[in-house]
Amino acid sequence: MSENNAEAKAAFEGENARNYDKTRARLMAVKDALHFCMKHVLATLPVDARILCVGAGTGDELFALADMFPTARFTVVEPSAGMVAVCRDKAAARGVEGRCHFHTGYLDSLEDNGPFDAATAILVSQFCVVYEERVAFFRGIADRLHKGGILVNADLSADLKSAEFQGLWSVWATMLHGADMPPGTAEKFLEAAGRGIAVSTDGEIKALLTESGLEDPVHFFQFLMIHGWFSRKPE
Repeated sequence: MSENNAEAKAAFEGENARNYDKTRARLMAVKDALHFCMKHVLATLPVDARILCVGAGTGDELFALADMFPTARFTVVEPSAGMVAVCRDKAAARGVEGRCHFHTGYLDSLEDNGPFDAATAILVSQFCVVYEERVAFFRGIADRLHKGGILVNADLSADLKSAEFQGLWSVWATMLHGADMPPGTAEKFLEAAGRGIAVSTDGEIKALLTESGLEDPVHFFQFLMIHGWFSRKPE
């Protein structure tokens, strides 16, 4: 998340952090599908893999990965203290806290304890609305990976200027309205799209990843405007 995006930061603090899982419960089927695909993307990881979860929130991908890779270890990076507290409590309840290192803050303040085999950044980079800032975000992750290490990222993606966007938006808004999100969520999203929240095309995301020092980005997942890619740090 951008350090300059104060409104986005506030959305993940306090009562919002404590209620985050509840307000998005009806959307978990989307992430479940993403996690299922991600399992196969990461199938070649070593059994003792070290995995970096950037902007991990309350831990959706962390717990999916912990189930998939029962001997892997995780570093969880999240700037919201409230979200980290929820994530840590859930990790303790699930018996995986001992495999996790929690860092409250941004990636650039994480101590260097050696490279990671893989990293995830799920619906995070879209809060970096300045191009150079977004490149720096992905470059910071690439710098933390082993040679050949894999990044899985998911971000909002669409061509906002295309003729098909209105049809896509209509379905997206229907989904949000049916998910018990706070009133006005869909309308606020449309207002912020491309300004307060980055919504990029597939080609733009691949260019960002490549400029950040990763190679061969593959677009492997789509659900409406939520898309997923994987790429590797060059050997």
